[in-house]
Amino acid sequence: MSIQSPAKCEIRSVIRYLVWKGKTPVEVYNEVKTAYGDKGMNRTSVFKWCREFKNGRTSVHDDQRSGRPSILTDDIVEKIENALRDDRRLTMDELSAMFPQISRSLLHETITETLGYRKLSARWVPKQLTDQHKLNRVEAGQEFLRRYKLHGDEFLRSIVTGDETWVEKKLTGMRRWHGSEWMEKSTCTENRVKKGLEQATRFYRLLITSHRLSQKAVWRRVYGASHGPMHPHRPQNQISMQLYAQRHDKVILLHDNARPHVAKPVKTYLETLKWEIECMLRTLKLSGHVGFDSLPTQLVNKSVQNGFVFNILCIGETGLGKSTLMDSLFNTSFESSPSPHNLPSVKLKAHTYELQESNVRLKLTIVDTVGYGDQINKEDSFKAVVDYIDSQFEAYLQEELKIKRNLAIYHDSRIHICLYFICPTGHGLKSIDLVCMKKLDTKVNIIPIIAKADTISKTELQKFKSKIISELQNNGIHIYQFPIDDENVADINATMNTHVPFAVVGSTDFVRVGNKMMRSRQYPWGTVQVENESHCDFVKLREMLIGTNMEDMREKTHCRHYELYRKKRLEQMGFSDVDSDNKPVSFQQTCEAKRSIHLQELQQKEDEMRQMFVARVKEKEAELKEAEKELHSKFDKLKKDHTEEKKKLEDSRKKLEDDILEFNRRKAQFAQQPQHHTLTLGKSKKK
Repeated sequence: MSIQSPAKCEIRSVIRYLVWKGKTPVEVYNEVKTAYGDKGMNRTSVFKWCREFKNGRTSVHDDQRSGRPSILTDDIVEKIENALRDDRRLTMDELSAMFPQISRSLLHETITETLGYRKLSARWVPKQLTDQHKLNRVEAGQEFLRRYKLHGDEFLRSIVTGDETWVEKKLTGMRRWHGSEWMEKSTCTENRVKKGLEQATRFYRLLITSHRLSQKAVWRRVYGASHGPMHPHRPQNQISMQLYAQRHDKVILLHDNARPHVAKPVKTYLETLKWEIECMLRTLKLSGHVGFDSLPTQLVNKSVQNGFVFNILCIGETGLGKSTLMDSLFNTSFESSPSPHNLPSVKLKAHTYELQESNVRLKLTIVDTVGYGDQINKEDSFKAVVDYIDSQFEAYLQEELKIKRNLAIYHDSRIHICLYFICPTGHGLKSIDLVCMKKLDTKVNIIPIIAKADTISKTELQKFKSKIISELQNNGIHIYQFPIDDENVADINATMNTHVPFAVVGSTDFVRVGNKMMRSRQYPWGTVQVENESHCDFVKLREMLIGTNMEDMREKTHCRHYELYRKKRLEQMGFSDVDSDNKPVSFQQTCEAKRSIHLQELQQKEDEMRQMFVARVKEKEAELKEAEKELHSKFDKLKKDHTEEKKKLEDSRKKLEDDILEFNRRKAQFAQQPQHHTLTLGKSKKK
């Protein structure tokens, strides 16, 4: 019989004695198991203590462990109870911070065992919306209004909203983070539901209304057959049963991201329904610094490391100073060659340069329209420009659609801004200008500028600007507007929008003005300074184009113009967001449908080819049979001719043989006759 209820130090003393006696760890373990049975130490612990005692350990008691000292006095217990009475919603973290002198486990034991409290969630906790909550709801409302304008009442009919009030029974304990309280154990808890069912009961009534299922069938689908059905209110009081029973595949479910709403059983079931889920995110307050406030710095560092790309398209007649203005804008010399005036068509030439300012690298591409406006027939002058812009969009789209793509290192050649150079006639826009800008306003950001603005007076210039804006508006041409939604640049952008089109002057010459060398144009009557705002709008253009709105132009190119082109191309390929019944479809569904159609077309073509092949085989077989028949007839004829010829030859041979025999016979007969030397006259008589 083994020893009952042994103390740890007792077993360790036995192990120490056996080790002193020279026993091996295996022998020690067998002795301990024999003496104490299952109540003794396990094999690992016995071997550990054998090793400890062999290494010189003498104590059989546990070592002192470091940690928070637990000093519990009546005074501390009273303070804990007073704190709970003052605020019953204190969490264990907050209580642990208030009483750091005792351990967390002892604190919990004191609350639950000594004081007799337990955590109980309130039935209802009203939430106070913060400013961020209100902002989130405004943004969600604006998004819903946008979708309502796009889809109309069809969008409203698809919405289902969900919250805890869907279920008839009171689900206390669900808002534990916001509403749980410390209550005495004697508090009545008759309204609590089973914890295992809380997560899914929220969607119980929705399942009934959207699928027209019986209560029992829904309960079994969610929980299994072991639980009985609940008894919610009549579903018609909250959601139209017939409507969503017919259109349950188009439901848009609105709910927040509370834990019961995103519980695994609920998420799993909603995935099988293939509904569109709109989750109203909650904004929570952080109790300490986390670190994601450094994301802007990380983004800046990453962007500086990768560098930036900016592509400019310059459109204008030859000789308006496009290359000179580019040199002036970027304060360098791009060494462009002058263009001839006798080209038969418009050609676009792109040149890419690497620029660096401080530690920021910019890959700049300047596209020039060579020969623009030099032809007698200018009807199709815009076509080359449109084709070039579309080709850059197409190249980016093809890279985007690749299975193995790398857009991070792909050189984005899409045009971000089009500077349209207007000839300073003072009489308005030419027809070629209106037609070209009308063709381009949906494909690229356009900024019209008046070139060589120093050739007309300021009064004429203001009238010219007004006339240009009027003609653009009358023809429905949309030019690039500097954004005013960012409060940091709203004022300056709003002011600069009134200066469009910019009247600019470019120069590659430097003239001393005072103590500085300035880009200027020297005339007999005076000097025009390029960077003097009273002389021209060059500084305004450079500030708006490079210093303030370059990133906005890149963003609008990608989010607006490229998206329009991408949508058009994908629709041409047969892809769409909705099907013929205006139901949303995924890209995968469209691909599978197109693949199915393609396979059907291939099968149809294969059947047609097979039928065509069979028909041709039959036709060829008939031809071959006819040829074979002809060959057989020819063969029979030849065979007959051969037989007749052979028969003739046989007859001839037989006659020849008879003649030979007759000849031989006569020869022998002649040889047997006596020789007479009598000569006779005349012929011998034939016999």
